[in-house]
This record gives sequence, C-alpha cells and structure tokens, in this order.
Amino acid sequence: MHTDTPKDPHSPHFMHWFKVHFFTMYYKPRLKLAKDLVQRPMHRYMHRYYWLVNLAYLVFLYSVGGVAAALWAYAVPAVILWHAGSGINSLGHLLGSQPSSLKDQSRNNFLLAVFMWGEGWHNNHHRYPQRPSFQIQWYEFDPGGWIIKLFNLKQTKYYKDQFHNGGLSLPPPEV
Repeated sequence: MHTDTPKDPHSPHFMHWFKVHFFTMYYKPRLKLAKDLVQRPMHRYMHRYYWLVNLAYLVFLYSVGGVAAALWAYAVPAVILWHAGSGINSLGHLLGSQPSSLKDQSRNNFLLAVFMWGEGWHNNHHRYPQRPSFQIQWYEFDPGGWIIKLFNLKQTKYYKDQFHNGGLSLPPPEV
C-alpha cells in the first residue's frame, strides 16, 4: 500500500532511522488496515486495553517477585522485542539483498533472519505479506515459520493450504 512512501510511518527512507527505531512505537495503528484482526474479540480487547493489560501484568510480576521479576520478566524482554522489531523495520529496508523486484526497498538479510527467527527475510515478507513463513528458498533460516508449520500439522486442510500456497488471512481456529 504505502510501503517506502511518505505515508509509511516505518520507512527509514522518509523518516530518519532514529525516528523509525524510537518513535514508531507511539504510532497509532489504523484499524481499517487490519480488518481480519478487528473481527476477533481478543484482538479488539488487546487494542483497546493495551496499556492497562501491560500495567496489570507488570504489577502482578512486581507483587510476585519484586523489582527483579518486573525487570527480567517484563522490562528486559520488552526492550529487546522493541529493538528487534524496530531493527527489522529499519535495517530490513536498508541492508541486504532484493531477490524479488518489488516497488519498495525491502531486503533480505541473513544476520537479521538468524537473530529474529526468520524475520530478516523481509523482502520475502513483502512479496508474500500474509504468508505465515518467510522462507522461500530451502536455505533460508526461518524457525518462526517452522514452529507455525508444526502447529498447523494438526489443523485443517485449509490452514495447510494457506501455509504452502503463500497464504491469505487465516480465519479463527475451529473449535
């Protein structure tokens, strides 16, 4: 849609990488772009009460294990995840190869893929944005996709077809 254009709040080409890295976490997402997610009550709840849920979790950790629990079970993982996600948005558009010719600057980066469990295959992700795995070539390291595939072994034929055929938005799991 708006990838690597002035309307893209995550583009290091139109925002300095520092802004992409440190300020996009305050960017309010446009729900109209995530129509499949907004249909699910849990996602709507988490979107509406995001800060409250996080604060409750932090208070719970502090009450159970003090500052050490709050620090190591909440703050440190949150900072690591924040830097990792921002790194993908920044470096995944600046460093690496572009095996698929797309209208954006997304790139595949082996080191990012290793450290981010496959997320570094960013050009692959832009080529097939709703596919659960970023691995296209046999040698592309994507443990995140492998785990999803493992979970899908017991799912319906629909899920398996979506995983192998590039994927569409997946419906809620059957109960």
